[in-house]
Amino acid sequence: VHAIGAAGKTVVDIMLRLRKDEQMSDALKDPKPSQEFSQPGVPPVAPHGSQPAQRREGAQQQPQQQQQELGPGIDEVIILDRRVDLFSVLCSPFTYQALIHEALGIHHGVVDVSSAAWASERKKEQGHPILRNGQVLLSHDKTYFPDIRDLHINSLGPLLRGEAETIRTTYSERDNVTSSGEMADYITRFKTAQAKHPLIEVHTNLAQDLQNKIQSEDYRQHLKLEDDITAQSSQSPLESIQDMIDDQKPFHEVMRLLFLYSLVNNGIKAKQYDQIKRGIIQSYGDEHELTLSNMERVGILRKQESKSVWSSTKTQFNLFPVDADPSRDMSYAYSGYAPLSARLVEMMKKSPTGWRACQDALNLLYGPYLEFQQQLDVSEATHANAAEQAMAQGRPSVTLVCFVGGVTYGEIAAIRRLSEMEEGRRRFLVLTTEMLSARKLLDSVSCETVVNQVPPEEPRVGQRPEERRRGFCFWPGGR
Repeated sequence: VHAIGAAGKTVVDIMLRLRKDEQMSDALKDPKPSQEFSQPGVPPVAPHGSQPAQRREGAQQQPQQQQQELGPGIDEVIILDRRVDLFSVLCSPFTYQALIHEALGIHHGVVDVSSAAWASERKKEQGHPILRNGQVLLSHDKTYFPDIRDLHINSLGPLLRGEAETIRTTYSERDNVTSSGEMADYITRFKTAQAKHPLIEVHTNLAQDLQNKIQSEDYRQHLKLEDDITAQSSQSPLESIQDMIDDQKPFHEVMRLLFLYSLVNNGIKAKQYDQIKRGIIQSYGDEHELTLSNMERVGILRKQESKSVWSSTKTQFNLFPVDADPSRDMSYAYSGYAPLSARLVEMMKKSPTGWRACQDALNLLYGPYLEFQQQLDVSEATHANAAEQAMAQGRPSVTLVCFVGGVTYGEIAAIRRLSEMEEGRRRFLVLTTEMLSARKLLDSVSCETVVNQVPPEEPRVGQRPEERRRGFCFWPGGR
């Protein structure tokens, strides 16, 4: 188990406590098997007509069969606190699914495209495989979307055009069919093309909308400003952000770039910080004074108190590879930036000692880091030995990557590319508290979101103190 960040350490502490409680519970159990009843007064039910010896033999074989049916176990767990890498949330991704989430938002596998002209024309169509009532059901597209979701947006267009041309060619071949054998083969290809046609149409229109967005003049200027911030150019990035505030550019985009500047430079100088706060309140309204207060409390917007370590961080973790092949490196997901979180996962196998080989680099990041080997009981040790034998025979190891605080689709695409770079020697499972984007992060601290939260229930009369403390409270004053 490997963990980094305060939240990662908390998760590890809970894991160890639960394992210790489980071991103590097993030790205190009565060694004599207790007779359990399915209902009060009803004895256990046994298969009718089976002999006691056969039942005992079946009971002994059942655990063995269950163990054989078990899938590959988890060989390694990596727990990442989101605060360790907020850069990847604020930088611009370029994979198809990540761009959809940034531009339109993906909620439970559904994208609302009702405002698009091409979606309005087909809104009344019935029986469409993934487009219904102005919503694209990505979760229903299990045959085609998984193949294109992690593609760079510049690679997606030619692929979709090629698929559309193939479908048109298939439709035009019907006049050349002469024999019954050719007809049977053509019908099979025609049905495949007919099923794929509406999928290609929806994804082509959606990709074109995204392409128009990223080719707009405003988007290009924001990308250039983002590059200047990560390159730590003198004072021009902050001046450009101040100009955006004065021009009342979209609030979320202004704050995204301001947060990125604050993170990269470990804060904003006090004089400029006060000027920016006054400019935001004057341009966007007094209600955002609470928004700025929330941002200061979580630490994504603050005054500069110490020297920035960004230059050392991006060098130590090779966040901007110069000579990397875009088709083979995880930096393709952000067009040149390799997510820090994915680099941390990669470093586990770059050295035989894992993170211990780069302690100086880890000291640059937020929070503590720790590594330990779990103590397994007899059944788990047996399963672990079987897993090691399977790995020796060529089965990939399974790594569970846990993001405490959310993960972006761009990071997931980078981790999938990492698996390809390692030639499938590691299979990654990603576990997260939520799917995150820059806009979603900013919405979580905006004044509207905080004010509209439901306050916790008032304690009942006569309620004991321990009952009042039970559960989690998300009201700002109750944390």
